[in-house]
Amino acid sequence: MGFWEWLSLAAVLLGLEVLAPGALFIWLALSALAMAGLIFLMPGLDWRWQAILFSALALVVTFLGRHWLRQSSGPSDEPFLNQRNRQYVGRVLTLNEPIVNGHGRVRVDDTTWKVRGQDLPAGSQVTVVDVDGSVLIVNLADPSVVSRGRPG
Repeated sequence: MGFWEWLSLAAVLLGLEVLAPGALFIWLALSALAMAGLIFLMPGLDWRWQAILFSALALVVTFLGRHWLRQSSGPSDEPFLNQRNRQYVGRVLTLNEPIVNGHGRVRVDDTTWKVRGQDLPAGSQVTVVDVDGSVLIVNLADPSVVSRGRPG
């Protein structure tokens, strides 16, 4: 393969990264681009050596690139962004409906949620202690926490 073939392969791999993002094809594209540069400097390199060099380069660049991505991403400042129910853990709420046989309902902001916990009358203050899918697990709220409005 020559300079233009490696350059074309790099362009195709970049296009695949755009169509199927996942940070895999980008490393292969960078390896193909490096091979184009190598072939530009050493045009007579045998195709077998090209294949070996590209394979080794692709492995090294992929490993280093994934390691760099992992290091640079760090912890999220919004760990429950796509888990709305987890955002309510620790929040003190008022029951809309009584908890009967372990099941009831509570209104949170603009949504009614199913709750599970000990039997309690409507209007009781409860604390969300966990979630199970779309069900909030609640306990009777500590009076000292209720007076402050929210644990903190």
